Amino acid sequence: MKVLIIEGIDNVGKNSVITSICEHYEYDNVTIRHCGKPPKDVEIPFSFQTHAFSNEFKIMDKLLDSEKNENYYENRIIYNRFYLGEYVYGQMYRNVTPEKILSFIDFFEQRMLQFFDPYLITLYSTPEFAVKVEDGCSISEKIEDKTKEIELFKTIHNHSAINNKLLLKIDNLGEWKSKEEINSTILNFINKK
Repeated sequence: MKVLIIEGIDNVGKNSVITSICEHYEYDNVTIRHCGKPPKDVEIPFSFQTHAFSNEFKIMDKLLDSEKNENYYENRIIYNRFYLGEYVYGQMYRNVTPEKILSFIDFFEQRMLQFFDPYLITLYSTPEFAVKVEDGCSISEKIEDKTKEIELFKTIHNHSAINNKLLLKIDNLGEWKSKEEINSTILNFINKK
């Protein structure tokens, strides 16, 4: 089973990329999951995230069970952010130490790599471009925060044990790269096997 994890800051084009991937596969047996932040009233948000990600593995296990069925055909599951985003936002907004998050991430990745074929796509931009396309709904809106957010996403992308990974800058000289260029790069990456 192919698991695609799309990571990156707000307004970097994750939804557009997911739509393009689904269109490419003609929406054929694609499950799209979104892992967001904990509710504000949760007292221990990191525990909430751990529980939420454990539930995601239960969903993956059910999909694995379906592979054993004679009528199985290839599943694809796409995550609009998954556990790697916790490395960024746990540090920036939930006072979780990087060491604690890394041990959590390493555990989840080893679990996932035992059973799945994950592809990690991390989208990023220059901080100036990120502020330019800011819609006022993001967690961080200042250039200093965007800079830190982008650097943390790059760090966790490089740390990830996933072998199939793509770090893709989506802007060039202060403008969006063309949709065709971004889509072509991503689809070539996904289809390389």
